[in-house]
Amino acid sequence: MIQELKKIDRFYLLFGAVLLVLSILAIVTLKVVFSAYGVSGTIDQSLLEASSPRIDLELLDQTYGNIMVRKTVPLDVK
Repeated sequence: MIQELKKIDRFYLLFGAVLLVLSILAIVTLKVVFSAYGVSGTIDQSLLEASSPRIDLELLDQTYGNIMVRKTVPLDVK
């Protein structure tokens, strides 16, 4: 058995080591990506309540009124 292991070409040992390192790297990368995906799906309610915008309804109505009731100036062409 030991004689057979000594006959293995150095290329195959290096190839196996590179595949092992790449597979570990791929597993760690996928683990990080999926954990980030899981974290991004959760919403912190306290953060939403603290930063929710307040709408000034009076100013909104005034702006809407200014847009919808515009006075058009007729063009005086001679």
